[in-house]
Amino acid sequence: MWLTIFILCGPVGVLLGYIVAAAFISYTDWRWAFYLQVGVMVIVIIAMLIVPSKYLDLEKQTEKNKIRLSTSETAAEDLE
Repeated sequence: MWLTIFILCGPVGVLLGYIVAAAFISYTDWRWAFYLQVGVMVIVIIAMLIVPSKYLDLEKQTEKNKIRLSTSETAAEDLE
């Protein structure tokens, strides 16, 4: 059930995005939709700069997992 909800988030988001954008543009000019999008992007960029890098750096985490796997594999080979 949760996987279904997760997979449906993309198409439902696109559909709702078109509906909301059409309603927004029908009452305002298209430029206001652009300005709103720019405002949201600026807020997201500032939030990403404020969040500590340990929550955003996925490459280092995968390298740690590789190191952990390689040490456990060598330990298993030593036991044989």
